[in-house]
Amino acid sequence: MALGSHLPATDAEQAYLFAHTLLRDAAYQLHLPQRRAQLHAKAFAIIESRAQLAGEAALDAAARELAEHATAALTQGRQSRSRRLALQQAQYAYLGRAAKAAMARYRHEEALTLYSRLAELQITPPHERADALRSAGGLCVQATRFSDAERLLAAAEAQWRALGDARGLARCRHSQAKLFGELLRTDDAMAAYAEAFEFAQAAGATALMLEVHCARAVWLRDIGRPLPNDVALAQKLAQDTDSLDARIDALHLQATRAQDEGAIETAHQIWNEALKLAEQTGNPMRVARILGSLGGNLFHSGKPAQAKDAFQRSLAVYRSTGIHFNVPLMLGNLATIAQREGRLHEAEQCYREALELSQEYGLRKTLATLYSNLAAVHQYLGEERQAEQEYRAAMASAKAANDVTALGISAANLGGICQGLGRSSEALALYEEALGLLGEAALLPRSSALAGLAQVLMSLGRLDEAESHTLQARKIAGAAGVPILEAMALGNQAHLALLRGNANESAKLAAQAVAMLDAGGAAEAAQHTVMITQLRALLELEGPSDSAYNVKREILRRAPKGMPQSSVYWKAVKQAEALWQAARGKQLVRGHIASELTPQQRQAMGIDGGEGRQGPLPMSHGGR
Repeated sequence: MALGSHLPATDAEQAYLFAHTLLRDAAYQLHLPQRRAQLHAKAFAIIESRAQLAGEAALDAAARELAEHATAALTQGRQSRSRRLALQQAQYAYLGRAAKAAMARYRHEEALTLYSRLAELQITPPHERADALRSAGGLCVQATRFSDAERLLAAAEAQWRALGDARGLARCRHSQAKLFGELLRTDDAMAAYAEAFEFAQAAGATALMLEVHCARAVWLRDIGRPLPNDVALAQKLAQDTDSLDARIDALHLQATRAQDEGAIETAHQIWNEALKLAEQTGNPMRVARILGSLGGNLFHSGKPAQAKDAFQRSLAVYRSTGIHFNVPLMLGNLATIAQREGRLHEAEQCYREALELSQEYGLRKTLATLYSNLAAVHQYLGEERQAEQEYRAAMASAKAANDVTALGISAANLGGICQGLGRSSEALALYEEALGLLGEAALLPRSSALAGLAQVLMSLGRLDEAESHTLQARKIAGAAGVPILEAMALGNQAHLALLRGNANESAKLAAQAVAMLDAGGAAEAAQHTVMITQLRALLELEGPSDSAYNVKREILRRAPKGMPQSSVYWKAVKQAEALWQAARGKQLVRGHIASELTPQQRQAMGIDGGEGRQGPLPMSHGGR
């Protein structure tokens, strides 16, 4: 065994230096156990004295090696009673120090091993044993080792209850609440959060009360059961503590509520403030969490490049620190951006990787979101049957997770598929179910579902009802400052105007919608849907004029290259050509659009065939 590998070697009498580990191990095994124990004890003394001279940082760096030498000296040979007690004390002290040093450097797997060993030592005091069990259990939650986490945290809870320590119990029950939330044991999570808050209150630990309250409030918002006055209580508690972490927790909850209520710009400002504070803590986990939320905000604000940067930075931290349960979420967010920008095959690969990891880690909470977003990709690719299966899988996952918001989003998206397949009555029932599930709290998904329902009602000739839902959708999206959703509602209004014979108003509304989508940076199939309405209105107003021809060309130009002809993009291209040719009194043939393609483009993206049917476009799930 190499001695003092973290410190400069002294001389041959104080360190063995081998060029090959096999040679080193062979030489080590030649010694009898008692001699090995003596060597370990000597190595311990040398390394400790040199590290003590070098300072606290050197002791932190050497702590695990010192613990290993003390352990080996104890287990491989006989020691005098006083020497054995001294080595036991050293083993305990340096294991604890090494565990804390590993945590400070975000080496979580190493810290988990060290805390587990510390808890097993007979000499470890009861309070420290309980805390080591809690720390090991919390690390198991982060590593998605949920069965180990439950066992360790149950042992920690028993220890803290025996000790009657309110603060320790508060931290332990908080860790258990997070675990139960991941395991979808809602009642157990509710009870654990309630007890954690009560114990923190009994201990007079205001910062801990705020930490527990904010975690519970965000979790309840995620499952569609927000606490009344949750932000007000967080702000009150934050005033009573100087903790920077507590202030960040309060800001995170405040921004989450603003985002849920559609106040996108307000949420953006709050998360930026939280990010600045998180960067002051020097804690990359804090920064990664805020970056993930800020990325979702930027995405909804129509700033995909900035959102992508935030998600990538957050993902890099989670991967480097071994926080598994946040990796699929960030991968899914990056896939959503690729999907929004028309890079559908890239998005599909990213969603599949995220799904595989979620299934591997047992992260049932993320499955509904990922299935739904993967289905949206297949819907854009024109693979409606595959998308339908995935939306149904999303609904099943959401039900299993008791995630009301995800269930509502998935139901609405499935309604869009059914509408596209001509099953209007089924689509109508699904949209109504979605709106009943989403309620008033999930405003952005509600806006999208209202717009989708309006499209179904238009197809059924129920124009007044469609107009009412469209106006509600536009009001929500406009107040939230989400251009893509507002443009969808504007597109519905344009379609309504056309159905009512007002082609001039329809063309104006459609042009506004396209401009709004452009300003939001959306390379979306939504653009094609609105532009088809615009083309219809212009052809009705002017016939095959220059302005109508320009819209037709734009539909082609905006279609992402490399998409199969079954995709919604190329269905729109074919529909545009069919409308143009019909206006000129001709059958659908290879017209202007085809003549503008290169031979390679014509081969890869042929436009032969009918115009196809397209239902309302899907909504994507955002991440926290």
